[in-house]
Amino acid sequence: MAAETLRLADTFCRKAEACLSTGNPDGAEALAAEAVARDPACVWGHQVLARVALARDEIQNARSILERRAELPRDDAHGRWGEIAEQIGDLDAAMQIYTEHLDRAPDDRDALYRLALLHADRGEPGKAQARLQALVRVAPDFAPACFELARLYDEDGMLGLAAEIYDRGLQIDPHNGEARSARDLLAARQEEASRFSQASA
Repeated sequence: MAAETLRLADTFCRKAEACLSTGNPDGAEALAAEAVARDPACVWGHQVLARVALARDEIQNARSILERRAELPRDDAHGRWGEIAEQIGDLDAAMQIYTEHLDRAPDDRDALYRLALLHADRGEPGKAQARLQALVRVAPDFAPACFELARLYDEDGMLGLAAEIYDRGLQIDPHNGEARSARDLLAARQEEASRFSQASA
């Protein structure tokens, strides 16, 4: 397919995204449909159509579009199917999509983060920590990953590591009130633990 056609499809998708962000699903649908008409393999266009369906609360329609992803290329946008699956409530599909995408693009920040959150929600802190550790290595300036990893370390009783990662995240995002409060509570518990240790010595 000509590069000009692909660029035009992307232009329609960008405009469709702008319509969605301003609460205009009808405009988004028309633009995304035009993108798909010009390039039937345009993953981005199909994803916008799925998100339009979700915006209208047409869950079955969104699910049908999601299921057709197997007929489309696995390009750089493939991981975004996972977010659509999450919005539909199909968390198994979301995990599968993120995992597939990371096999191809292991440094994809958003897929790593979303998959880590799903592992954490499923009570799999070890898997969540592993994904977040990888994410912190490839995107050290992504504060949400630092805060989530610190929270998991804290829950596991690894207070020193939690404090270190909270501090790293707060250097990036010093105005995050929730993370600041969690760090302050952690500091108070560390101080209490230190006093108890000294009294027991």
